[in-house]
Amino acid sequence: MTDASYTGRHWLSNLWLLDDKFMTYSYVASDTTVKKIIDDIEAKNTETYKTNNRPDLSIFFNKINGSRDLIMIELKGSHADKNEKDKSISELPNNINIIRRNISDVCKVWGYIITTIDDDFTATIENQDFDRLFASGEENKLYHRYYDKLKAHIFVLDFNTLISDASARNKTFLDILKSEV
Repeated sequence: MTDASYTGRHWLSNLWLLDDKFMTYSYVASDTTVKKIIDDIEAKNTETYKTNNRPDLSIFFNKINGSRDLIMIELKGSHADKNEKDKSISELPNNINIIRRNISDVCKVWGYIITTIDDDFTATIENQDFDRLFASGEENKLYHRYYDKLKAHIFVLDFNTLISDASARNKTFLDILKSEV
């Protein structure tokens, strides 16, 4: 594990909030440049273009066949203005593209933008051809877009949706634990 800041370590212990399958990783970097991530992975046949962009969280999972899966997360706090949120819509795919161009064994990619989704940001998301997905509760917002060129699934979700969906997904398990106590 490299360069995990407090925020990154905090998120690592809470990756189950996104999905249980993200709990077993082989490499993680928090607020680390894409250039350093590529160097740490020791990518072969790297291109000369490596950016100093810093994804909030980058997580790699080794697979049995020698390939790796990637999760890249951009966190935009509730205080982030519209321009900062809008920037994440292009920044995340650009960072994924650079990883794909420099690390040839990346297989599946999931990207997440996690923030507060207000009406202004909803318009930006929908103008970028994201589809709204089901999330428990009408106030909860979750969007998805598959980037064919990048072979990447990118999700935009509201903080409240993250918590609500994690609670609903784990309710049965938590109820069993509570009943045994």
